[in-house]
Amino acid sequence: YTNLPILVTSPLERGTIKRLGHERRFLSFIESRSDAQPIRTGGNMIGKSVGSIVSDKQIQELIAVPASAMVSEAVSKMSEKGVGAILIRNSPNTVDGIFTERDLMIRVVNAGRDAKTTAIGMVMTSQVGRVEGWTSIEDALSLMVIHGYRHLLVEDGGKIKGIISLRDLMASMVIPDTPMAHEGRAQ
Repeated sequence: YTNLPILVTSPLERGTIKRLGHERRFLSFIESRSDAQPIRTGGNMIGKSVGSIVSDKQIQELIAVPASAMVSEAVSKMSEKGVGAILIRNSPNTVDGIFTERDLMIRVVNAGRDAKTTAIGMVMTSQVGRVEGWTSIEDALSLMVIHGYRHLLVEDGGKIKGIISLRDLMASMVIPDTPMAHEGRAQ
């Protein structure tokens, strides 16, 4: 944790950093126990990039709707493709936002909005985390934890290559040589 460059811009992020301090103390306690066993994962992820995860995914198309689409249309597409997030794009070369299952739960259902009459642009998350394809799994996970992202866009020189979820990254750690169908589910 100590070598990560951290840009703290909001009280929420400052709270996240503070919580990470508690995690460090907990990990130090666990590591100091003489009987502590190392945690074993399915393989070695050192050197593996998020770009390789995107390349290995069964679904290669970027699923998107315009900001004017109704929430019900976006949810239908998400359900049809079996994904937990959809991009909001008003032109082919830009991403205006992302809409996730969590957005549906909090900003639509819990807020009492009608999915058939609510434009997705009104309830999407406009700030989308982005990483380059060469970013390591570890760095992507750190970014997700620090900023509370569940999905990241993967780019190559500014061109969008795909989207990864927290589940994708966790699955690549546990079952690293298994191609992902989508959302961290093994094929």
